[in-house]
Amino acid sequence: MALVQDSGLAQRVADLAAAEPWPDEKRILGRLRVGRLQRIFTRPGVFTVSAFPILWIASWFKARPDVYLWESIRPLSPLPEEYAEKYSNVQAALGLAGLDSLDQWTELTRAHARLMNETLRDLPGVRIPEVPPDRSHVYYQYCVYVPDRDDLVRRCIRKGIDIETLHVDVCTRLPLFGEACHESPGAEMAATVVQVPVYAGLSDPQVAQIANRVRSVLTRAAQRSISVPRASHQ
Repeated sequence: MALVQDSGLAQRVADLAAAEPWPDEKRILGRLRVGRLQRIFTRPGVFTVSAFPILWIASWFKARPDVYLWESIRPLSPLPEEYAEKYSNVQAALGLAGLDSLDQWTELTRAHARLMNETLRDLPGVRIPEVPPDRSHVYYQYCVYVPDRDDLVRRCIRKGIDIETLHVDVCTRLPLFGEACHESPGAEMAATVVQVPVYAGLSDPQVAQIANRVRSVLTRAAQRSISVPRASHQ
């Protein structure tokens, strides 16, 4: 789906969409069923007894199933046809229907983000989303910069909270760039960011629970770093 003000550009986009081959009905229905199952199994109440136990066990061994999955998919060339398929027209139809509820969803997400901001705002080494006074944020992702990303992810999982690593790779570290890479502090920050759930499908009590548990983990991490004695240099 594309929203543009230029009528000429709009026509070009429409022509491209019209020229896109439609998958047959069987494949479309199959993909919709898979999407429905994905949404069911990622609901908090279901995810707790489906995939979450795997993440919980892995957290005690410092294992990352999500990273393992990504590393398994990335070398595939070409990608499996089912993985690379695009359903732009179908997605546009669903997106247009969703516009009726978009404002409501956005306001719910903003309210959840405000609660998260208040809970995490004053923690040392933690940077919450910054919104300029003359701007508004839709919080498609609520991203937080933290001192130790991987430790936070593991400890939150042990407390029943699944927060996501936003980027598995830092772009400038990829072999593709080789010796051409230079210091890129902005890109390096990707290694310190996590995505905390604030989406509209959560209830207020669920968001409060997430915020309090994430704060608890970050507070204890800060206390541990203070209690570790620093080596003295003679």
